[in-house]
Amino acid sequence: MAQTKTTHEKPSEAPTRSVGVQRLVMHLEPDEAAMIEKYRAEKDAERLARELQKTTLLLVGGWMAFHEETGSGLTWSTFLNDFDADQYIPLELQKYHQQIYQMLDNTISGVYHKSCEIVGA
Repeated sequence: MAQTKTTHEKPSEAPTRSVGVQRLVMHLEPDEAAMIEKYRAEKDAERLARELQKTTLLLVGGWMAFHEETGSGLTWSTFLNDFDADQYIPLELQKYHQQIYQMLDNTISGVYHKSCEIVGA
């Protein structure tokens, strides 16, 4: 069997947890390396989902204050231009404008409809 060495960081960049701990170098088969890569991709996707959720929830407060001040409805153009969504969205998430806008719209609509149910409006 062919041995495959997989490393994702330079030795000088390896995190040091405590003095005296040696860095473990393993030789992985291609299927083992693929499993690790899949696991890392899943964890990265989960982290991104949490960041998108957190950003959307932070946007709700900013949007509601903007809406109270201006009376503007939530539209794509207003979201990007007048509201200036970029001030609330971390740089690494700005490529997800469309998805964040949709999540914000869904969140606000859901809260509005539920609050109307509660008060009987």
